[in-house]
This record gives sequence, C-alpha cells and structure tokens, in this order.
Amino acid sequence: MQRSIGLCMIVKPTDDEAIKLDNCLSSCANYFDEIYITQAGPKPNKKVSEVINKHRGTESFFEWVDDFSAARNFNFDQATTDWIVWLDADDVLTGGQSLRENIDLATEHKVCGLYMLYHYKVTNGVVEDKHWKLQAIQNNNAFTWRGLIHEDLLPQRPAPSAKIKDVVRVHTADEEDSEASLLRNIKMLEKAAELEPEEPRHFFYQARCYLGTGEWQKVIESVRRYLELSNWKSERADAWNMAGEAYLRSGMYDEALQAHNDAILEEPDAPDAYIYKARVYIKKEEYENALTMLEIAEQRDKTKSPLKRDMLYKHDLYLMASVAQMHTGKFEHAVTSIDRAIAYTKTERSKVTKELADMMWENEQKTLRYMRTCTELIEEPEKCLAVLNTAPADIQDDPRLLRIRFSVEKRTWDKDEVAIFCGNSLEDWDGNSVKQGGIGGSETAVIEIAKRLVTQGKKVTVFN
Repeated sequence: MQRSIGLCMIVKPTDDEAIKLDNCLSSCANYFDEIYITQAGPKPNKKVSEVINKHRGTESFFEWVDDFSAARNFNFDQATTDWIVWLDADDVLTGGQSLRENIDLATEHKVCGLYMLYHYKVTNGVVEDKHWKLQAIQNNNAFTWRGLIHEDLLPQRPAPSAKIKDVVRVHTADEEDSEASLLRNIKMLEKAAELEPEEPRHFFYQARCYLGTGEWQKVIESVRRYLELSNWKSERADAWNMAGEAYLRSGMYDEALQAHNDAILEEPDAPDAYIYKARVYIKKEEYENALTMLEIAEQRDKTKSPLKRDMLYKHDLYLMASVAQMHTGKFEHAVTSIDRAIAYTKTERSKVTKELADMMWENEQKTLRYMRTCTELIEEPEKCLAVLNTAPADIQDDPRLLRIRFSVEKRTWDKDEVAIFCGNSLEDWDGNSVKQGGIGGSETAVIEIAKRLVTQGKKVTVFN
C-alpha cells in the first residue's frame, strides 16, 4: 500500500519570501501528494498566496508570536497525509524521486521518523557544513515541535527513526538573509533566556549567534552560562571551542588555548579542538606546535564531533598545515598539503595559496642550488662572489646566501652598524608595512627594534 506524503512549511509573508518559496517548490512539489503552507506574520502576503496557488498548495495563516514551535505545530495540524516532510522557503530538495520508496520501506519496518542530510552551508558548490536532521515523520502524533527558536521535533512516545542518504535538504540562503536571521534570532534567544533561564541550549545558540555578529565578550558570557547548566559532553566541547574562537579574535591567545584544552578534556577523541589550537599557534607564530596539533587531529575520530565538519577536516586542516610548513621551511610538504585541500574544495583561496607555495618551493630549489655551488667555491672568494652576483633578484636577499656573501666578501663593519638577518617570510615587507597594516608579529618586532636602534645612533640594515 502506498502512503500519502505531505509537505509542510511555514513562510514569512513577504515578496522576497515568495521568490524563495517558488524556487523551493519548483525543486520538489511533484514528489508530494499534498502541500500545506502557513504564512506566519502580521498579515498574509499576496505574492506568497499566488505562489502557493501556482503549486496547488493549501494555505493557512498564523499570527507570529516569536515562537517557531507554535507556528510549526499549527502548520503540521493542517496536514491529513500519512507522512509529513518539512522544509523552509530557502531550501531545495535533491533526490526527491527516492522519497516515496524510502517512506514506504520505513512504514513497513515500523519506523516513525526519517533523518536526512542537511547541507546547511554551501559555498561555490562545496559543502562546508552539513548534519543530520529529522526531516520526515509519520503523521500519528508521535512527535511534536519544541523550542521557541532552533526548534526540534521531539518524540512524545517511543518512535524509532532511521537515516536515509539519497534525499538531501540543501540550504540556499545568501549572506543578507543570514545576517537578518542572525539579528532576529539573537532577539528571540535573549527573550527565550529570560523566560527559561535554566534551559542551557538558549545560551549555546546565543553564543553561536554572537560569534556571527562579532560580539566576543557576549560569546564568552553565554558559553560560561551554558557550561553551568549542561552536561552534554560533545556539545560542551563545542561550547569551549566557541569560547576559544572569541578569545582568539580578542587577541587573548593563552585564554584561547586553555578553552580548546577544556574542549579536549570534554571530547578527547574528536579532532576539532586540536585544529582550533593549531590556528592559535599559527597566530602566535609557534609553527612547530601548530604542526603537532594538526598531526594529532588527523589521527582523531571525526565521528566524535556532533557536526559533519568536512570543510574543517579536509580543507582548513591542510591549509593551516601548509602555512606552518612554509614557515618552517618544509616547502615540499606544504605543496602536498595544499594539493589535499584543493582536492576537496577547488576554491580560489586554495589556488592562490598553492601558487604562493609553488613559487616558494621553486625559490627554495634555486637557493639550494646556489648554496651548493657557493659552498664548493668557499675557498675561492672571487669565484664565489661571481656566482652569487648571478643569482636571480628574488633570492639575492635570502639570509643563507647573504651569510655566504659576508663570509667571503671583504667588508669592514663600523662599530655603530647593526645588521639584522630575517628568515623566510610569506609576504613582502619593509619599514613602512606597519603603517599599512596586515604585517606579522615577528616582522613588526624587527621594524620596532630597528627604529629603537636608530634612535640610539646605530646604522641598521635589515636583510629579509
């Protein structure tokens, strides 16, 4: 026996929402026997109503009361089909042709709910954030919506569920939509926290929203309150990592490392906190420590994280590794790391970084060739200098070649002269770079030291 399937949606009564709704229904309307759409707001919107009629949907209206669960429960009450699938207007459904087969199979096996993968963030065709979401349920009062915001379908009685991989919900909201939703959610979460001050997840979601708006102190305060209330280890680890992010953005590196250490104590087998620690070490220019953290992260169990952060595990990890490897002279390893990142994303950001690594690796090979030749000629200063003078301009100032030059070149240094030799850098810089911003900490330190020496009457030459 074939079961009937209904699509349930709550939508905002706006012209923009009508465009999104039309896009959503165009992707999936044919897979449903009935469509139930509730406009939730101060009054219905004519264009939204036109889209609902275009796709032969049943329309209802719910006066918005800052409560997503109330609106969704009202919307579900309109449905008379055997099963209900729910979506938002800024979603599309892929693989919908398999939906009916999965639902019939689930019914035969007495399964009441079906989880689908939710691709929450997609950039340039690359899925950056995805997780499982309960997306389809039997219409038998086994589930109800709970939560003013970030609402969830919760079972009212024992209700077996299963996962299906061939039907996927894809979120399509743009940055402007996301920012508007963020501000709305913050307002609602602050209200929810006042009404339910002992509900930990209000504070967890608050912290996540404040990360989006860059309110770092509020992130830390919300995490602190959440940790006082919650015992869920994996989510507590996520909360500590959010605090670490806020500390990092505030320039409080030691506090950031401690927060990520606390995340590791909560969930030692998950890779996330190790990757985040590596990012802090890169900021502190402690590149060997960063590489150690990334090596540990690679060995950890990615299933221990509550979210499927493939972008973090398969892209960001390797980009961080490439930066640390370039700074420690491991250029060949850096190219390999970037290739692994590119294999996952194909993003322009990775391509630019790879071009930089390739260039540095090529320069490294040229430098090593000149070093080898000059070392062989070290007892013949004139020939050695002649070879050094033929070196390409982009490696002439390499500190290793300069050391060879000054070891064979007959030069007398005055007592008031100071030479500062710097290691390899990922960027061009000079004494004016501090004014322009974006320069690294070590480079800034060299510039400031040089300035102070000059004020003391020294003649300073910086080789970089």
